[in-house]
Amino acid sequence: MKKKTIEYIRHARQMAMANCDLDVAKDLDSLLDQHELIIPFNSTIFIETWETLLTQPKWRRKSKIALQAALKILSKTTEQKAIEAIERTIAGNYQGIFLEKTKEVPNQVQHAIEVNNGVHDLIEKTYSNERNPRIQG
Repeated sequence: MKKKTIEYIRHARQMAMANCDLDVAKDLDSLLDQHELIIPFNSTIFIETWETLLTQPKWRRKSKIALQAALKILSKTTEQKAIEAIERTIAGNYQGIFLEKTKEVPNQVQHAIEVNNGVHDLIEKTYSNERNPRIQG
């Protein structure tokens, strides 16, 4: 099925759901289920981990649309991190894929934090000197 056709069917499904026409939406779902999933990584370990996830109770009955959405999330990271996310999902019996949040701080934000920490230290030092004049700064 061509990408444009899939997009059209998805749009038609959304319209059917908005109009509460569940029979039409179900028919469109079956059309979408006929196209194959686009797997972002093709290594054996990724595919085996993905297939293991699909055997889990909360993942067995997911539609192909939901599965493709999960694969899209996984495609936004490296293969190793995607495998780790799948393994976390399996271990935690989660219904969805969640990428690990990075703790990287942009340089401008890091600089602002350092400046604020310096201001905080100065205020703390000044305030403690006022409370206890014996402390020399």
